[in-house]
Amino acid sequence: LGHEASIDALAVAPDETGVASGDFNGMLFLWRPTLGDPTLTAKAHAQCVSGLVWTTTVFASASWDGTCRTWDPERLDHVTTSPALGTALTALCPAPSRDAAALVAAHDGAIRLLDPRTKPLTTFKAHAHCVAALQPHPDPASHLFASASHDAHAFLWDLRATKPLHSLRLANREPERLFALAWTPAGHIFLGGDKGIL
Repeated sequence: LGHEASIDALAVAPDETGVASGDFNGMLFLWRPTLGDPTLTAKAHAQCVSGLVWTTTVFASASWDGTCRTWDPERLDHVTTSPALGTALTALCPAPSRDAAALVAAHDGAIRLLDPRTKPLTTFKAHAHCVAALQPHPDPASHLFASASHDAHAFLWDLRATKPLHSLRLANREPERLFALAWTPAGHIFLGGDKGIL
């Protein structure tokens, strides 16, 4: 009844009544936590589902197959597919202060602002290697987002500029490949990587 491969992406419905999960085999599942079993399933992508976004205005998936797709969350019908970006997509998050847009990170080190229904709107490039994590600032009115990469760098960005505002590389620490980041409600950032140190 559940996934037959590793779950690599999760998103919670804006009204918290559902959860979407994407797996290594490209499958997308919708769950209602009160029911226990998935309510809808779809073969979403040819490769791993690497990111999911579910907001009041967009429900989208990103994949190693280089595409971002939008879905109807009521029936799990495929709505649109972005043009293939020519590189594996590694992370997806809502774009800060943009209703229908998303930020998608890629194996080539680039971050792209896109409307999942069309081509990329803007490209942000500062990372030398795979971007593993993206997160918008917790304040919905903010234009800020953060990224973390296997190149041992994390950057703070403003959506209105294509170069990072600040490097978040940790001082007095040996460089490490970064895999995860999270904002606190107060705007602080936690980073995690291959050294196992938060």
